[in-house]
Amino acid sequence: YMTEALQTNNETDANSIKYPYHIIKDSLQYIFMDNAFSICTLKNGNIYLVYSTRNNSIISFNLLNFQKLNEIKQAHKKEITNIRYYYDTINAYELILSISCYDSTIKIWILNSFKCILKLENIYEGGNLYSACFITDHGKNYIVTSNYTDNLYPIRIYDFDKKIVKEIDDSKDMIFKMDSLYDKKSSKNFIITCSYGFEKSYNFQENKLYHKYHDSDNCAHFDFLIHEYDDIIQLIESSEEGTIRFWNFHSGKLIKKITLNECFHMICLWDNDYIFAAIFDVIKLIDLKNGKIIKTLDDNQKDVNNVKGFIHPIYGKCLLSQNYEGIILWAKENNLQLNLK
Repeated sequence: YMTEALQTNNETDANSIKYPYHIIKDSLQYIFMDNAFSICTLKNGNIYLVYSTRNNSIISFNLLNFQKLNEIKQAHKKEITNIRYYYDTINAYELILSISCYDSTIKIWILNSFKCILKLENIYEGGNLYSACFITDHGKNYIVTSNYTDNLYPIRIYDFDKKIVKEIDDSKDMIFKMDSLYDKKSSKNFIITCSYGFEKSYNFQENKLYHKYHDSDNCAHFDFLIHEYDDIIQLIESSEEGTIRFWNFHSGKLIKKITLNECFHMICLWDNDYIFAAIFDVIKLIDLKNGKIIKTLDDNQKDVNNVKGFIHPIYGKCLLSQNYEGIILWAKENNLQLNLK
């Protein structure tokens, strides 16, 4: 599940992204929540947007022809706050992991049919479940869960028989986001989390802390990306104090730090040289070479949280952002023809 910078062989100038198109108006956004929607690049070449709605439905939307595909109504009893896409290499399934933080419930769906193949309920009684991830290890699938309840509970690992197979003791943090990483070179799985003041990585097989990535602050870290650059796996993370840090994932050493007077929510890496960052009511473009903000995307948005990129076969590189009013597509074309149904 390595995050790659959004790249093509053609246009590489992030400054070309400037025209907004409101494509989704019924999506649910929960501020400071990771992955309130997901862009799914399928094995057959299709690119789907999957998001939750205000009435607790999950909808898949084809980003190639801008048409709604499937909907499962009342997918959860309470608001769906997290949508994740994974590929199940064992069964060759395109999967969606959905979370309702308010009732601590996780569901796994087969994307094309929206058939629910796993449901975990009341994972942390009396608490809020903010994030979770999917891992395949030694021929078995697992769900890894985080907590957000007075730092009482550790990370838990469930198998698909709904059994807790292990817990990680050194993980009782207020986790805002977690995800998995499979490192091909070492053939090892890792769990990554971000919390107040730091990120952590855990060796899944050994069930113990791998590294703690901490610099000098003690504020909320909301987002991170994993990216391989110059043969180094980098952990790129953002914080509410206005700092973006680049860490060597395997050594735990700080590579680079950019400090700006902003409160970063989610970030999107672009062409190795830029980052689009959601900052309250706008999106700002950061030039990583000089560490400066060089552009602002503002469409009278409110509480922008999520920002993600994808490559459209006709329109090239595009950006998706989300606020309380819906999901917006940003493109470099000012005459984009959308076929919305």
